[in-house]
Amino acid sequence: MFRFFFRPTDPTSLGFIRIIAGCLILYTHLAYSYDLMNFFGPTAWYDTATANRERREVPVYAPPPTWDDVYEPTRMAQLPEAPHRRKVVFAYLKDLTKATSTPAETDAKIAFLIRLNNLDLEEVRNREGDAGNALQGLGYLSGLMPSPIDRTAQYAVLVDESLREAKRKSRVPDLPISLTPSFVQPMPSADREAVTREAEAMFLTLPTEPNEQSYILMHWKEMDFGQRTAFLTFIRNLMKLDVEERERRLDYLSYWNVDPAVPLRKGSPIFSIFFHLTETWEIKLAHYCMLSVMLLFTLGLYTRVTSVLTWLSILCYINRSQQTLFGMDTMMNITMIYLMIGNSGAALSLDRVRYRYRTVRHALKSGRGVDASVAEYLDAPPPSVSAGFALRLLQIHFCFIYMASGLSKLKGTTWWNTTAYWDTLVNPEFTMVHYRLYENMVRTVISSRPVYAVMAAGGIALTFITELGLPFLIWTRLRPYYMMLGLLLHFGIGALMGLVVFSLFMMAMLLGYLPGRVIRERLFGKGGPANRTQVRYDPKRTDHCDAVAWLIAADDSGTLEAVADGNAKVLTTEKLGKKLTGNDAYRASLGEATLWHPYRLLAMLPGFGGSLRSAFGV
Repeated sequence: MFRFFFRPTDPTSLGFIRIIAGCLILYTHLAYSYDLMNFFGPTAWYDTATANRERREVPVYAPPPTWDDVYEPTRMAQLPEAPHRRKVVFAYLKDLTKATSTPAETDAKIAFLIRLNNLDLEEVRNREGDAGNALQGLGYLSGLMPSPIDRTAQYAVLVDESLREAKRKSRVPDLPISLTPSFVQPMPSADREAVTREAEAMFLTLPTEPNEQSYILMHWKEMDFGQRTAFLTFIRNLMKLDVEERERRLDYLSYWNVDPAVPLRKGSPIFSIFFHLTETWEIKLAHYCMLSVMLLFTLGLYTRVTSVLTWLSILCYINRSQQTLFGMDTMMNITMIYLMIGNSGAALSLDRVRYRYRTVRHALKSGRGVDASVAEYLDAPPPSVSAGFALRLLQIHFCFIYMASGLSKLKGTTWWNTTAYWDTLVNPEFTMVHYRLYENMVRTVISSRPVYAVMAAGGIALTFITELGLPFLIWTRLRPYYMMLGLLLHFGIGALMGLVVFSLFMMAMLLGYLPGRVIRERLFGKGGPANRTQVRYDPKRTDHCDAVAWLIAADDSGTLEAVADGNAKVLTTEKLGKKLTGNDAYRASLGEATLWHPYRLLAMLPGFGGSLRSAFGV
């Protein structure tokens, strides 16, 4: 098991993934430049003030100690979900707990509700019926309020059956049979008077507009016993606080619909530099600095540092605008974590060129030249434990992604009846269905039911075979075939669903199963003795040693061979009997150096070629 995770491994695979992922990361974040302020500015679509409030106040709950469906601490004071009803109920709550009210006055206004809730509590204890019957009396009370005239007489109907005839004449709804028996039974005169006063005090606090009254009363009815108890407790506890703290808690309840005393903690430990920048020039400066870091990471320069900075930069964008978060961002984050753990700059990078340059320069200046030990170091990067560990974690993580994706599809009926295939083909949000050629192709496919059935069933079967089989069979001799299936699957996702960047990230992760030796041979190959270019230099001249060291360092294909020649006044190259000297020799050698090929285009710019040669000591 230890060797499975910590076996020294060729870092070329990790370096190749770094190049692909780095290009995709750079492209993704460069695209933000066109709409930077609308994404991350103070008045962006998801503005900075809202983002800061949510990251500081988001409620986080303690996990429940049992598997019960109802977790008592979640029974908290809450407002209605509908915005128009929430606004009315919140205004009513603020009126109950306004600064000029005393705790005694507020208790008097909610005494009737407390009485109804206590009746529910008795039902819960006696297990007689369902809790909540008593609160249905509020529905009856709401019918007693067609106008503010003679309210006292109307409230008395609730507790005195002798007024039922008067109630009928005033067209007040009948007393619901579902009311708790204590309201139907004759009550002592003192109790009836007390209930009447409590009901009157409560209804005098309600707004006069009938719809707003019904919103408030319906909210009390819709809450269960635990929620009503929590709401009443919240109101009474508010009155024990000072006015400032009272306003703060009400504001939190209005925004999050959560009693601020219930969550285990508030706030999310996320960071983004965009949370703290307010000026346009500051945001642009930070954006372009992070793009520069991403470019250095892609090139593999100071990778141990730039990989961490690139990962932190990605988190800055993700955390600031989570509304734009997509599967591609998740895959980007996962890939960067493993590129940061392993030394992804040990191969196919400018760091590797720097290491090779130092090794070759030291060997040339010491007079021993490129001997067997130096040639072995130049032939392939040394195996790395960190690269092996990172690649193994990446491979296992990829298996979990595929397994979770495949199992979730098994739970969906659309994947069993093959309609998922059709949804994939014609989803207007992702696919190319708005292109006439693609639309015609789809129409041609579905014009024949047997053809469509075969294609749909085959596509779904191939998806299941790939996603459910890869986590197990990728470790066997079937690895090449499953890698091809995975690449084919994501090519289809990118082409048919338009998720190109997401598919490319998944393909980059899939390359983690490819041996570094294969990548190196396919990219560079190895030059044989017959077609090598000899570079003659004077080992006593520092400028010659520096120039040859840069050329050999950038030659991953092994086509350049350094030959010490004390009589060489200038650099000389020889290939197949053809000799070049001076700048001509330099240009020819630069053309043979594999990693310098991109710079040949830059050397064609006026003045850049001379600067490049000067930088390399030629």
